[in-house]
Amino acid sequence: MNSGFTIIETLVAIILLGLVSSMGIMVFNQLWGNKKIMLKKEAFVYASQEIDRCISEKLYSDTVYTNSSGSLSINRRIEPSGKLDKIMVIVQDSKNSAKKIIELSVLVNK
Repeated sequence: MNSGFTIIETLVAIILLGLVSSMGIMVFNQLWGNKKIMLKKEAFVYASQEIDRCISEKLYSDTVYTNSSGSLSINRRIEPSGKLDKIMVIVQDSKNSAKKIIELSVLVNK
């Protein structure tokens, strides 16, 4: 009795593996090549860094600036409410200020 795979079975397995891997590569490229997803990721990083910086350096004033490439506008607003301050960071498309990409807010003790 012979055991093992025939050449046909091996070729079918290789073809199926090639098809699955090529589909995976296409999906991966669509996810990482999508400019909207990358812009939202960059906006989230800027917003979270701004909140961290505001808390660690005790910066309790409003500010607006753009990122180094000029594609994002970062707007930090402080709203006092009793013993707490609400820190809001809004990241917008600098070319279209009506287009809000992300908004993060946090409450901190004064």
